[in-house]
Amino acid sequence: STITRVSSGDIAIEGNTIFRAGTRILENEVVLTGATTVALDALLGNTFKLTSSGNFSIQAPTNKPASGQVQKIVIAHEASLADRTLTLHTSTAGSFRFGTDITALTATSCGVYDYIGCIYNDADDRWDVVSYIKGF
Repeated sequence: STITRVSSGDIAIEGNTIFRAGTRILENEVVLTGATTVALDALLGNTFKLTSSGNFSIQAPTNKPASGQVQKIVIAHEASLADRTLTLHTSTAGSFRFGTDITALTATSCGVYDYIGCIYNDADDRWDVVSYIKGF
């Protein structure tokens, strides 16, 4: 990645993250392109936003993430549409995995935001889904 220096050198931008004196202070949201199958690139950032206009599946993130990397996925559901089904790809290395508390995603309501939180487990090469909050 390239670093762009701003002002007197105490602020730097690297990718989608802004640093001040070596400390991250802001991260931009990466907007995902809506489709039946949604691609997600782990190197573009840690917060992703998708506005759904139909049922869709998020594929295994591309590009090898850092061990312990956290991803937040924000799903915005259009108010004028019916409830939607969202799935996460779970069948290959590098894909998502559910535990015993969160075992799957459920149908989502129109006109609300849902949030999915994942942590990359390098030893197992999986994105562990650690939070799923609906209906904001």
